[in-house]
Amino acid sequence: MFGLGKSMEQFIGKQDMTVPLSTAQGVKEVPFQRWFNFKEAFSPKFVIDSIKKTPIKVNQILDPFGGSGTTSLTAQLLGIKPSTIEVNPFIADLIQSKLQTYNLDSLISDWLEVVKSVDSQAINLELLYSNGPSTLYKRPCTERWLFDESVLSRITQYRLSIESLENETNKCLLRVLLGAVLIPLSNVVISGKGRRYRKNWQSRIVLKRDVDKLLETKVNDAIFDISKYSNRKEQEFHLYRGDARERFKELETSDLVLFSPPYPNTFDYTDIYNVELWVLGYLNTSNDNKELRQSTLRSHVQTKLEIVSPPVSDTLSATLNKLDSVRHQLWNKNIPDMVGSYFRDIESILIESHRVLTPGGMVGIVIGDSRYANIKIDTARITKEITDNIGLVFKEETTIRVMKSSAQQGWAKDLDETALYFIKE
Repeated sequence: MFGLGKSMEQFIGKQDMTVPLSTAQGVKEVPFQRWFNFKEAFSPKFVIDSIKKTPIKVNQILDPFGGSGTTSLTAQLLGIKPSTIEVNPFIADLIQSKLQTYNLDSLISDWLEVVKSVDSQAINLELLYSNGPSTLYKRPCTERWLFDESVLSRITQYRLSIESLENETNKCLLRVLLGAVLIPLSNVVISGKGRRYRKNWQSRIVLKRDVDKLLETKVNDAIFDISKYSNRKEQEFHLYRGDARERFKELETSDLVLFSPPYPNTFDYTDIYNVELWVLGYLNTSNDNKELRQSTLRSHVQTKLEIVSPPVSDTLSATLNKLDSVRHQLWNKNIPDMVGSYFRDIESILIESHRVLTPGGMVGIVIGDSRYANIKIDTARITKEITDNIGLVFKEETTIRVMKSSAQQGWAKDLDETALYFIKE
């Protein structure tokens, strides 16, 4: 098994193997993965299995949709050089925090400095979050809110104290760990495609000391993981921030391209992390939010995106004709255009994958179906048809799990999530 070594075996040994390996369901106790509860993530075991499937030796690996950084982190532990792309600035920091090298004495010293200076930070929430969501914290005439004013004030004190640090490496990690405690401290939970308010959230009591306690636990966990896994076989990494469709063009070579793009389910994945983006200052205006949304794949209809012609695929063409015939029944009339544009984006990623791959290299893509007005978007079949025109040769596919459709589609469990593998001959 690659000669994983004891530390790597201990790393993946924390993973729950009874849940789908393409998800983050089984990695809550896995080192580094436990830092932040990431909704969409590979498991380390899935990355290892994909590397084993590659016909040639994998010296370099690329994930153009970096997510929680599992592909890159696993690659480092195996001695493989990783490159990754991530459009969400908070999630990009999450990846960087896992991959970068630390001086533990410096990190501990900076954390103690944050604790020492946090009480002295002067806070003006109204000024700092003047352009933020109206539900961010409790104010007069606010019916719902994410945080009590005292809790957000304490969080913001930590934010400003962390921002005052000079060491960018330590600052990145501590900012991420602060982001990791936001949802547990808030009145909402991540559920399905977004957030929902907790049951009896109005009577929930969160105190200033809860902020201190949760953050201290996260920092201690991180210091332990960093110390235990500091001697990685590969220390280097390349992290590209921004739109994968554009940043991919800057990359040159890879033996394995492994990724899971957003699914064509009209869901804006940046929404899940809006709390972290606003509270930590990644977003400061509505235009910031709009620009981030427009830098993602055309898999959603939450903002106006440029509509482009779909790629060549008989299945896609037939599907779009069906969707167009029921456009008036859809909850958003732009869904057919979104689906066609989405697969054009997928085609562009696959074309770039083919370009950077060494001969004999492999593309692995995990992709999920969607359904609108009882019309199924067969993503695996469409993706295979797209690759016929690119030069990638189909190797194999595996159904990872069967997902539920939306409430509008009756919650039927009939949507496949599939891993597809292609070879560059």
